[in-house]
Amino acid sequence: MERENVKSEIDNHIDEYSEFLSSTRNTSTTDAVNKVVQILRTKEIVLFLGAGTSETIAQYGSLYFANLSIPALKISDPSNYPANMFSADLLEKACFVVMSISGETKEIIEYLGHIRESRTTIVSICNSDASTIARMADINIPYNITRETVQKSLRDPEKETEITSQLPALFLLEKIAREYNKN
Repeated sequence: MERENVKSEIDNHIDEYSEFLSSTRNTSTTDAVNKVVQILRTKEIVLFLGAGTSETIAQYGSLYFANLSIPALKISDPSNYPANMFSADLLEKACFVVMSISGETKEIIEYLGHIRESRTTIVSICNSDASTIARMADINIPYNITRETVQKSLRDPEKETEITSQLPALFLLEKIAREYNKN
């Protein structure tokens, strides 16, 4: 019986990934990707930002963009890299691409609060349009998949860790970079 449940969960993931990939052909996703590409074409650098597993995806995004000769860097630790270190001129020439599954990561929200005061552009790739980070962004591309968490510690049953797949976020990053690189 337990194996059937595992198989069922795997099948559900495959179905959800298939639905997500199909949704990327929808006008709303295509339009959002095209808007992000247009924004990036007006900027001199892309700064990636994320925390937890989303920080790893941000790192991947900066490397992927750089591989396509798109100037990109990842902010390694937002809590130790104050937003006020950037000049107003740099912020105006930059686009922040923020990765977040929940869209509710406290340190990222605080960071965005500081840079929102400048004339920088913020793009977010979050699971939902309804999240705080998505609402703070100039444009959000949601991927709308089932969020998954696991209990992190037996000692602290309230503490959970996000294990939601990052496959949609990776796909969207690559789609944006490839579209940018077409011309």
